[in-house]
Amino acid sequence: MGIPVSSNGILDEICASNIVVAMRFHVILAASMIGVLTIPVAYCPKVKRLAMQLGIEEYCLELTDHGRLESMFCRLQQNQQLVRERSRVRVSRLRVLAEEMLRDSICAVEQSVNERPHRRIR
Repeated sequence: MGIPVSSNGILDEICASNIVVAMRFHVILAASMIGVLTIPVAYCPKVKRLAMQLGIEEYCLELTDHGRLESMFCRLQQNQQLVRERSRVRVSRLRVLAEEMLRDSICAVEQSVNERPHRRIR
């Protein structure tokens, strides 16, 4: 099928795609960040949650839903402008939240390090 098995060039493959069908969290996230339409396959709760956060939960399939893939694909193509805009807004919001969380974590670590009594190394 021409689908790469290794991670070498996977971002290039995602960028070159119109729609990605994926079950791995970071592939779904990367595709959404790039602006590629995505049909998540929910093999675990974190994928369902990500689909909700990205606003694409109505396009999320369960592992046993493979018979619905073609109709889901067609519906996603019909609604692609709306889905792209919704995902773009959600990705921007998630990016801001991630930056805030990272900044807060760095501050907490720095504060913890600065409050700790320093030991002398002999």
